[in-house]
Amino acid sequence: MYPTMKHLRTSCLYRSHLLLGAHFLIWNEMALPAFYSSNFFVEHLAIREKSGITDMSGIRKVWVSGPDAQTFINRNITRDCDVIRHGFSAYTTLLNDEGSVVDDAIVFRMRADDLSDVKAEWLLCLGAGQGLNLLIESAKNHDAYVSVDDFLHCVLIQGATAFDEVTSALEIPELNEMKRFQHKWVEFSNCKFMVSRTTFSGEDGFEIFGDEDGIKKIWSLFTTIPGKRILPVGFNALNIARIEAGLLFYGQDMTGVETPNELGLDFVVDLKKECFRGKKSLINRLDSPRITLVGVETNGHHKFYEEITLYFKKSPVGKVKCLVFSTWLNKTIGFAHINPAFAHFGGVLEAFATHNPKKSVQFKISSRYFYNRLKNSL
Repeated sequence: MYPTMKHLRTSCLYRSHLLLGAHFLIWNEMALPAFYSSNFFVEHLAIREKSGITDMSGIRKVWVSGPDAQTFINRNITRDCDVIRHGFSAYTTLLNDEGSVVDDAIVFRMRADDLSDVKAEWLLCLGAGQGLNLLIESAKNHDAYVSVDDFLHCVLIQGATAFDEVTSALEIPELNEMKRFQHKWVEFSNCKFMVSRTTFSGEDGFEIFGDEDGIKKIWSLFTTIPGKRILPVGFNALNIARIEAGLLFYGQDMTGVETPNELGLDFVVDLKKECFRGKKSLINRLDSPRITLVGVETNGHHKFYEEITLYFKKSPVGKVKCLVFSTWLNKTIGFAHINPAFAHFGGVLEAFATHNPKKSVQFKISSRYFYNRLKNSL
């Protein structure tokens, strides 16, 4: 698929992806590689066995500044940003007034030493939900300024060898001491970058943010220079890795109507905060969840081409939200929204194959964390 670029946001690496034979998908109004090879399992195994590099420029980058910036962010996210240290970040969610998750985000808090190089003390990297619109609307009631930055591009380098690959290639000593969810602004090849030790696969990794010239240099460094080359990875392979690791994706597992509790995201909600959007409604919904998000798995390679219904004794009890075949685990895995009364680990539910409605497949309910080399990664 080679999409027209009209009306789309543009990655500075688009032409590089074309030269590598990429097939594209549209995410957050940006054309990004779905895969480079029709056998995208090779890209997935690169993450598990070595390392891969992915263009993540489609995430929405939003700077927040102004006298009321910290209060404004706390009003709009479920985590307490007061406890995020300078130079660190945290995963969080954004709710609507009904207490439903309408987006997820990583919130970065800049160090005082970095403020001469960046636009604000806070940077939010949003998913594909309604978070951006919510922030823009909310800013009207605060002394805070929301600035969308499409000139800040991003690549994700992740995998079993990612730490060694990045630290040896960039040769910046301070990166050797970085902790999970820490970030630093550094200089390399006469360009400024923000390097964050975050990932989306259950492996170690780094996100590298920079301007167009800088990100092109980083991409070239890791994809073309002999001895430093690592495999480009598209979203199809990334999707398998994130499901294996138990990580959710807005628009697929989160659809804008579920609470954090229903999605198993209670750990990103600080109910001790005095106030945040949707808190009251969320509390009122805690005792009556409509669904529970669980892992589902079955042996073999089963193809389903659309959202499928799960049955218990011929009664519908839930729907599969995402499903992939994992060559790493040698089974079909995914996430499902299940009636809480049937969401017991070890339970068995039935589904029917799309291409053969008479053929049933047995799915076992499990934890959604199928494989994660990183413990407590969020």
